[in-house]
Amino acid sequence: TYLGMVKSKLHGFDQAIRCLDVALSCNPKNLLARLQKAQVLINKGDVEAGRAMVDEMLQSSPREAFLHFLKATACAKLGDRESALMHYTTAFDLDTRN
Repeated sequence: TYLGMVKSKLHGFDQAIRCLDVALSCNPKNLLARLQKAQVLINKGDVEAGRAMVDEMLQSSPREAFLHFLKATACAKLGDRESALMHYTTAFDLDTRN
């Protein structure tokens, strides 16, 4: 997962996704790798796929602030400002320190 983070920061999105896929093949429930892959997909421009991953994670972790932040980011990139605002607000309400 850390190699995937480094690759994504260097805008090696495809390499980052491959690294994260390897991590997920070893442990499909790895929340950090799933979060990172969703974030990379959104940043890469594959916003629908990233949002779908976030939606799946929100089903089991609805009180995870960063998931709502990612969902808001995806919604904003897709032009859904109302949903983006709702998810940014939820993220803030869940974690007022960040």
